[in-house]
Amino acid sequence: MLTEKFKDHSKEKVAAKKGAFGDAHGVILVDGFTASASEMFSGTLQDWGKFKLVGEHTYGKGVAQTSFPLQWPPSADSPWLKLTVLHYLVGNGRKPIVLGKGLIPDYNVSGVLSPAEIKQLQKDMKTQDPTKPYLDPAVDKQLEKALELSTH
Repeated sequence: MLTEKFKDHSKEKVAAKKGAFGDAHGVILVDGFTASASEMFSGTLQDWGKFKLVGEHTYGKGVAQTSFPLQWPPSADSPWLKLTVLHYLVGNGRKPIVLGKGLIPDYNVSGVLSPAEIKQLQKDMKTQDPTKPYLDPAVDKQLEKALELSTH
């Protein structure tokens, strides 16, 4: 369901069918760089109860803004007014994405590597094919947790 909220009214659109991926479920990796549309998408799938978020708190973009020049024609040193024009909501409008706080993952797994993991990663990078993704759950604890959850 998509909900658009305005000052004097709300407009809702409801999907009539589940669609091709209506029964999908899975795991989404998130961290402090997950923001804007990826936050809305991840939060909505989490809200539907079909996907689990693994990783760290997301960025917490929360809003979209636009800028207006306060002097016309604008120049490089002109003052500008920055206006917040919308707040991001997730899921069924359950909550806004709080600016600076973000989404809370279902499984909080730090992406910080230990000294031994850093050493292993450096060793692996010497022989890693740069055209292929590096996926090693022994070094990436978030990936390890995601794989564990996807096998259940």
